[in-house]
Amino acid sequence: MRKETKKYFFTVEGETEKRYFEWLQRTINGAPIALFTVKLDCPIQKDLDQYKHEDNFKRILGKLTLDDVGQAVRRSNTIMQTNQENGYALRQHKGYKYYIENPSLSIWETVEKIMAECGLLSSSKTTRG
Repeated sequence: MRKETKKYFFTVEGETEKRYFEWLQRTINGAPIALFTVKLDCPIQKDLDQYKHEDNFKRILGKLTLDDVGQAVRRSNTIMQTNQENGYALRQHKGYKYYIENPSLSIWETVEKIMAECGLLSSSKTTRG
């Protein structure tokens, strides 16, 4: 039986985001149930010394699991719901929605979709209404 490859295209702002999605691709592809391809367009190269050190970021990625990503998706969903309930203004930039007051970004919805399509989300998955 052939595995279906899902392809996703992202525009990211810098190397840190690019490294995260590359890690996600390698980790999902290590799971026996799905193949995942990501194409990244990285238009703005940020200076990592100003924002995040590459070695620290890679060390943290090395400790993450897909379960950690699933938990982060659920926490992000909760934050977005709480922000909405508190009446905070929902903003939008480049197709992603976010709140300024309690920082959260709707990128979790895309990660949730990828994990669901790859069969990697637990049954306790929640979806915003």
